[in-house]
Amino acid sequence: MSNVISSAIFCARNVDKAERQDKVGRWAVAVGQGKKVFDYVRTLDNDLGKGANEAYKNITMVSEKSKALQGLGKAVDFASKKVNPLICVSSGIDILRAKDKEEAFVENGAALGGMFATEKLMKDHLDDVVKIKGIDTIAQKVMKYSTKNKYTKAIPSIIHGTAFVIGSCTGYSIGQKFGKLLLNETGYYPNQQA
Repeated sequence: MSNVISSAIFCARNVDKAERQDKVGRWAVAVGQGKKVFDYVRTLDNDLGKGANEAYKNITMVSEKSKALQGLGKAVDFASKKVNPLICVSSGIDILRAKDKEEAFVENGAALGGMFATEKLMKDHLDDVVKIKGIDTIAQKVMKYSTKNKYTKAIPSIIHGTAFVIGSCTGYSIGQKFGKLLLNETGYYPNQQA
């Protein structure tokens, strides 16, 4: 479930970036992440899952009659499987649209580097955080509380997914600041502070 939590948050963030910051490439990223959320909802054994499955069947039935809709479906499916490459493509689009392409290249490259490095570390070690002395007792209490009823059992997944998003965004932000600092230190824009 943590994957669906992080995908839902990332989807909302990318829609916001596409709308508010005019980052047009982020629409494809948001579509891919939204499809991941939709696919997860289809696996649920409740009314929401049944409704999503019914919608999926109807979309499939309608798209069988239209080549354009079949192509769109393939594009959405592709986007859901290639989110990280689409993030890179989106950054490339941002660079091409930027007034100062060199500055945009350094900042975007450093930001993506920071984000991907942080995400790799979290994928490898995020589950180990609950073993740290002090955090372990809190984690045990959360796990015990989360087994009380069906509404609280999602708490660990929500925490895990949210922590992943926070780490990813922090890595991106630190990378971007490093890119600005690098530009500043190399004299690219000496009158501006990073």
